[in-house]
Amino acid sequence: MDKTDLSGFMSPEAYDSLVAEASNLIRSGEAPEAIADALILRISAALEEHTKKRRKAAQAEGIARARANGVHLGRRRKEFPPFFPQVLDQVQAGGITVEAAAKLCGVGIRTFYRLKKRAESEADQSQADT
Repeated sequence: MDKTDLSGFMSPEAYDSLVAEASNLIRSGEAPEAIADALILRISAALEEHTKKRRKAAQAEGIARARANGVHLGRRRKEFPPFFPQVLDQVQAGGITVEAAAKLCGVGIRTFYRLKKRAESEADQSQADT
């Protein structure tokens, strides 16, 4: 069998390794069924690896195409609750704790801090634009 016959899914190194393993099994006097089983297992593994690489490449291509089209990938950003500025003012004034503010907004403490940071960033950006 020529190495180019398997070039679509098996590297030349993997092909050489397969041939070497087959030769060793034949020389060791293994039963033909054992040799066939070993070779089928190796070829199946190589085919699966090739399929996995193709799938990953196609996935990466799809993600790149989506990003180029401006599609947002991943979880949606948490929207600000409509009363968030008032709650944030109360937290900054010391009127309520962050825990209480997060509970009022219906989010976790970490999400509240994330929203706070984003609000401050957006405020800084709007001041820089003016």
